[in-house]
Amino acid sequence: ALASGRPTATRTELARGLRRMPGLLLVALLMVLAITASLFPILFVVGAVGVSVGITRNGLGGPLVGVLLVIGYVAAASWAVIRWVCTGPTYLLSERGPIESMVHSWRLTQGNFWRLSAIYGVALILIVVFYVFAGVVGTVVALLLGRGDVTIVMALSQALVALLAALFTPF
Repeated sequence: ALASGRPTATRTELARGLRRMPGLLLVALLMVLAITASLFPILFVVGAVGVSVGITRNGLGGPLVGVLLVIGYVAAASWAVIRWVCTGPTYLLSERGPIESMVHSWRLTQGNFWRLSAIYGVALILIVVFYVFAGVVGTVVALLLGRGDVTIVMALSQALVALLAALFTPF
């Protein structure tokens, strides 16, 4: 309704959103389980590589296997997240159920993995830069206004960071 310029009824939209909330929680639970399940093949592959190469005998086993696990898990989890990124909006904006929304999201993102990864990667980097900027500005202003009182500096810093974050969050 908002996109087409028609008026909306807040009460109706709120009631619809509250009715869809249990299904949205189910979608979130299914996604967490699927992403967590992607760890098991990686544990198997990294463990098999570690044993076959003999990494554990020369003392490099702990750190090297740990790094391989983290890299493998981040790659698998990001792949699953990108494929299901449209599940929540699909569930909320259509009459599909939780499973149908996940399947529809899978179809929507098919063939666009690298494009979506780049878009979300750039957005994540920009958000991190904004929050670092907000922290620096908040700390500098708090130090200038706090006049050496640690309690005032901390309170001002947190308030300014929250204010700047409120400006950046809609982005």
